[in-house]
Amino acid sequence: MKALDFRDRWVVVTGASSGLGEQLARRLASHHRARLILVARRRERLAALQEELRAAHGTEVVLLPVDLAAPDAAERIFTEATRERQVYAVISNAAAYWFGEFTAMPEPQVEQLLQVNVRTPLLLLRRFLPYLDQRGEGGILVITSTGAMMPTPRQALYGGTKALLQGFVESLHHERTREREHVPVCLCSPGGMLTEMLVSSPVLEQLRRRSLITHLMMRPEVVARRALHAFRRRRFLTVPGLRNQLMVLLAKVLPARSVGEGAARIYGSR
Repeated sequence: MKALDFRDRWVVVTGASSGLGEQLARRLASHHRARLILVARRRERLAALQEELRAAHGTEVVLLPVDLAAPDAAERIFTEATRERQVYAVISNAAAYWFGEFTAMPEPQVEQLLQVNVRTPLLLLRRFLPYLDQRGEGGILVITSTGAMMPTPRQALYGGTKALLQGFVESLHHERTREREHVPVCLCSPGGMLTEMLVSSPVLEQLRRRSLITHLMMRPEVVARRALHAFRRRRFLTVPGLRNQLMVLLAKVLPARSVGEGAARIYGSR
């Protein structure tokens, strides 16, 4: 099938104010010459990125300062993105994270994590898929995590939301493959990255104690490059990094108890 071509097309990126979302936006501008609709809650961070991309690449950038934890976030993003433009692709990247025992997690953060990691991405798919199907081009990339495919002690809700999203998109993919030239819905499942989300969490110190930072962490710009390379080629599932691929493989073939105990040792719950 024909590869996706982002040049001069509008691409929506959620969670674009930092981390992987920011690097996806940078690469879409610098290497793919896309037009960008950047979504995040922090307007000032988006505005700084907008100015940078305009100055460096002449990129046309529209800002949508939307909090993805808001109940109407998906509807607002879809309505504003498509009001005066023809959207070609959507990258659902935004995520919320929390590290610690689940029972100690404040209830407002439970609600936020469920909204940002599950409800808003699913509703974005419901809004944008019929739109793209009607236009007959483009695609959607959903960013999940290797945590969707193995136990994540002390990150149980984060891993659980990513597993739900991953399982949903896998089922949706098979539901849609009966159409030969269907609009692709693809997955990228990165491992740990040194992003603002991780640096602001106690998990970083936990991994430092076990000297695992250099072994487990990838740079978000590398993940962005590999994710977009696979998305352009309509590859359904991408796990960037050989170590991450090996971890996912071992999680599938080793006894579940062994995998869970190993993860518990890494994240300090045993």
